[in-house]
Amino acid sequence: MLKRALSAALFALAALGLFSQGVFAQEGRIAGTVVDSTTSRALPGVNVVVEGTQIGAATDSDGSFRLTNVPVGTNTLNVSFVGYRQKEVSVNVQEGSTTDVRIRIVPSRVQLEDVVVTAMGQERNERAVATSVQKVEGASLAEVENENFINSLSGRVSGASVRSSSTMGGSSNINIRGVSSLSGNNQPLIVVDGIVVDNSTNRTSGGDLNQAGGYGGYDYGNAAQSLNPSNIESISVLKGPSAAALYGSRGADGVIQITTKGGSRDDELGVTYSSSVQLSESYELMDYQNKYGGGAPGSAFSTLDGDRRLNEQVDGNQDQLVADYATDESWGPRLDGREVRQWYSWDDVNGLEGEATPWEAHPDNIENFLRTGTTYGNNLAVSQGQDNYNYRLSLNSRNTNGVMPNSSLDRYQVQFNGSLDLSDRLTATAVAKYSYEAGKGRSGTGYFVQDEAQNRAQGGSNPFAQFNTFGQRQYDLGPDSYMRDYERPNGDQRGWNFFGISGAKNGEFRFTDNPYVGRFENFQTDDEQRIFGKAELGYDLTNRLTGTFMITSDHRTERRQNRQ
Repeated sequence: MLKRALSAALFALAALGLFSQGVFAQEGRIAGTVVDSTTSRALPGVNVVVEGTQIGAATDSDGSFRLTNVPVGTNTLNVSFVGYRQKEVSVNVQEGSTTDVRIRIVPSRVQLEDVVVTAMGQERNERAVATSVQKVEGASLAEVENENFINSLSGRVSGASVRSSSTMGGSSNINIRGVSSLSGNNQPLIVVDGIVVDNSTNRTSGGDLNQAGGYGGYDYGNAAQSLNPSNIESISVLKGPSAAALYGSRGADGVIQITTKGGSRDDELGVTYSSSVQLSESYELMDYQNKYGGGAPGSAFSTLDGDRRLNEQVDGNQDQLVADYATDESWGPRLDGREVRQWYSWDDVNGLEGEATPWEAHPDNIENFLRTGTTYGNNLAVSQGQDNYNYRLSLNSRNTNGVMPNSSLDRYQVQFNGSLDLSDRLTATAVAKYSYEAGKGRSGTGYFVQDEAQNRAQGGSNPFAQFNTFGQRQYDLGPDSYMRDYERPNGDQRGWNFFGISGAKNGEFRFTDNPYVGRFENFQTDDEQRIFGKAELGYDLTNRLTGTFMITSDHRTERRQNRQ
């Protein structure tokens, strides 16, 4: 009965959040740059957050940022960056318009906390640690919820370089000590509650070579994305060369030491719940030309009776112009609105069979192919503590529908942290986490987009390889287009890249399949289960010396399926 009541409460809160967002839907945009107040130098990696919301962004390499879906009216921007004073800027936002701002921030000395966490999760005074240490509080990471907590370290850890994937659920890598190896990934060691975590990127079989060469494969993310920012108490970043003394050669590229929340002693029973909704859209696409249609440079239209691959007259009309369906590029005849027999004119069910239609560009065809992504997050935690024990139990969910059609990523986590004094000198500590992740329709990477053996650009893996390399500018990709209705009654697919008129009639494709076929027929699926935790006994041998026995586990199972 309690489970049903809790489920109903969560549903009601999520529904209330969605309702309120729909009611107050008056929104605008804020764009601007952040510079150093003394040198006017653009600052990358500065965090800009709209106060009281989860709307935020980090500045890019030229110091610029852009915030969308900002409530209309006067808003306060919280601007923060390592080594600079935090600044608040008041900005007036009008409905449907973009407000431009230029923000100057003042350098300051960074004050670090005295206590940091080092190897084996032990707390030590910062001055006693012979290495460069920087501390980040978990509360600041949760200000703007990221898919991967590594992204939240950008601008919060001095000298850190963060690279994130543009694909849904992709990896985020961080470098804090520069490049020390040409063959390694130069990432710091990540340690969670004393447990070393492998943060290497999960790829398809042979994907390391394929992705390194730009040929393809899937990026299934890395272990860092399984850490929910709402469960992080603090992060200590060890960057000095002596960090290797704490963790051996594995710490040569630095160490990120993470402490998760575990409840406090002498703390009454507490329950916390948070819910969030995020919207995502394509921010910037390539600047596609819309002057020329399908065909090779300098090519011209053919006529029905002049098509050497099919010597017959169609509808008794010898003057109709026929487009070049076979060439997978767009430097052919100028898109001037002439009446032309296009690929869908050979389809006997669309009402346009035998008809010539205007030869014109669809400038927004890529944007119309994409959709608005949504992410719903829910976090519930119960904690309590007394003189001799403390615990915290958390439940987390994150459900994402990506910007690519038919793409989704669902994550669920259960985590328990607790400690119990078995005697005045003996303490038992336990950390246990179970996580489940299920992905569908991840976008591939690289040049080849599906079938490398045939070198065919089937849009299943990476449709942008088709859009940016193999596409034609006169076809429509909108949700109501003929491309979206990709299946003919006989089971063949509809598309544009045919072997001339005969290929268009018989459904014989040359290189490039309909991208909707890839998204709805040749998509991939995957799921992962991870069990992570430790059991620890600590005995105080003296007032200044403690002996520790610890058993750790980090077990992961995966299943992946690709459709072709």
